[in-house]
Amino acid sequence: MTGEPLLEARGLTWEISGRKIIEGIEISVGQGETVALVGPNGAGKTTLLKKIALLEEVTAGEIYLQGEKISWRDISARRRLALVLQEPVFFTGSVYYNLQLPLRLRRAAAGEIRAKVENWAERFGISHLLPRDARHLSGGEARKVALIRALIGEPLVLLLDEPFTGLDFSARRELMALLREIKKEGVGILYTTHHLPEVLPLADRAVVMMAGRIVQTGPPVEIVRYPVPEFAPMVADALFFLPEGDGV
Repeated sequence: MTGEPLLEARGLTWEISGRKIIEGIEISVGQGETVALVGPNGAGKTTLLKKIALLEEVTAGEIYLQGEKISWRDISARRRLALVLQEPVFFTGSVYYNLQLPLRLRRAAAGEIRAKVENWAERFGISHLLPRDARHLSGGEARKVALIRALIGEPLVLLLDEPFTGLDFSARRELMALLREIKKEGVGILYTTHHLPEVLPLADRAVVMMAGRIVQTGPPVEIVRYPVPEFAPMVADALFFLPEGDGV
C-alpha cells in the first residue's frame, strides 16, 4: 500500500466488564487493496469488523476514512462503509426488493434504482433470481445478493465476515473472481477468515489476530512461511498452496 490509507484504525480497544475483547488494534486498508484479517474462531475478528463498520462504539481508539476522523454516530461515514456478515439477513420479499432498499433509503429516483439493480444483477449473473424470495436462496446465491446489496450504494470500503465459509469450491472461486473485479475499481476490501488457503490467492496483505490483538502483519506468503509461534499451528494446511518456489 502506498500513500494515505483509505481506512485506518488506530489503537482500537473494546472492553466489557473489565475484560478487553480487542486491544490496541492498528490496521489499515488502501484504495484498491485487499487485506485479510486472519485468526482462529474467538480471536475477535467479527467484533473488530463491526467496530470498524461503525455499528458499535469502542472503548478507546480512533477510525479514519480518507484521512478524516469518524465515529459510530456519523451516519454519512457509515454509508461509505459496507459490512456483509457471514450469515446474510434479508427482509421478507424478493431479491429485487432487498437490493433496491439501500437506494430507496437514499431517495434515489425509481428509474435509477431499477437501472442499478438490473446492472449489478447482470454483472453478478443473478438476473434470474430477482423475482425469487430472498430468504430461499442457496449459500452461494445469498452471498452474491448480500454482496450486491452492499456494493449498490458505492461504498469506499467493503467489510466481509468469513465470506467463503460454507461455499463449495466452485462458489468460492467465483466469489474470489468477483472480489478481484471490485478491487480493480478502487474499493478497499477487508475480510476475515480462519482458513489461510483463502488468503494466498486474494489478499495483498494479511493481518494475524490472536486473542483480541494483532500479532503479525505482512504479505500472505511471508505469514505462511514465517508465522509467529502462536500462529504456527494454523499454517500447516496453507503450505500446499504456496506459489511454486516458495517452499519452507
